[in-house]
Order: sequence, then C-alpha cells, then structure tokens
Amino acid sequence: MVTEIKDIASIDWKNHIVNTNDFKYSKIAEQLQSMQKVVITLTIITSILGLVVLMLILTLRIRGRIQEAGILLAIGKPKQQIIGQFLLEAMILLSLGFLLSTIIFLPLVDTFNSFLFDSITKATVHKNYLQPDFLHFAILFVLESLGTFVTVLVCSGAILSLKPKEILTKMS
Repeated sequence: MVTEIKDIASIDWKNHIVNTNDFKYSKIAEQLQSMQKVVITLTIITSILGLVVLMLILTLRIRGRIQEAGILLAIGKPKQQIIGQFLLEAMILLSLGFLLSTIIFLPLVDTFNSFLFDSITKATVHKNYLQPDFLHFAILFVLESLGTFVTVLVCSGAILSLKPKEILTKMS
C-alpha cells in the first residue's frame, strides 16, 4: 500500500509539471499565432501596395515608350506582339529579381528565425519556422507572375487602344 501512495504522489507531481509546461506552451503558441496573423496581414498589404507601385512604374515606363509603340504599329506589327514584348521584358525583370531575392534570403533564414523566435521563447528554437520550401516559392512566383501579367495588360491596354496615326501626331 505504501508503494501505491508513492506512485500516486509522483503521478500528481508529474501532472503538475505537465500542466505548468502546458500553460507556458499555450502562451508561447498564442504569441506565435498572433505573430502569424500579423505577418499574413502585412504580407497581404505589402503585396497590394507592391502591385500598385508596379502598376504605376509600368504605366510610366510604357507611356514613355508610346512613340516606339506608335512606330511599331505604323509599320504593321500587331498589338499582341507589342504587348508581348512589354510582357516579356517585365517577366525577365521579375524572374531576375525573384532569383536574386531567393539567393539573398536562403542564407539568412537561420538568422531571421533566431531573431524572431528566440526573444519569444527565451530559449533557442530548434525548429526553423521560416523553413523555405520549393512549393511556397513556386506559388509565390506564380502569383507574382499573374500580377505582373495583369499589370502589363492594364498599363499597355490604354496606350495601345490609340491608333498609330494618333500616336504619331502626338509625337510632334
């Protein structure tokens, strides 16, 4: 009977530790979830603002090339080919920028992870929460490509709706 009392006391003591650690874990988990919501919100806002800035830059860039578009239209190039040229240039720049940012980000993942999460947990985090994987990079690249495609179409559509004669008369 004495042995049974020792086992019950040790079980209660262990449960107390588990409950205490569970409380700490739940607090840390709440902080990580709230940080994740903030990060998702900031990512969405940044993406929308990035698309707006991209649209403004491409609009200025394409309007600066209105003379080139007018000349190409005047010599018989189809509008789809001119838009395709603008799209190809934008996609090349997007691909180079994406590749460069990925090359810069990958070596810094561990540093960012420890900077963000060590202060929350007060200990070294053994899991890499910012673990990059190919699927997320692919989804991000596809979404950015779609955004660039739509932006180029919107920006060049307004300019290429003009006739070559109208564009060439505005040049002088």
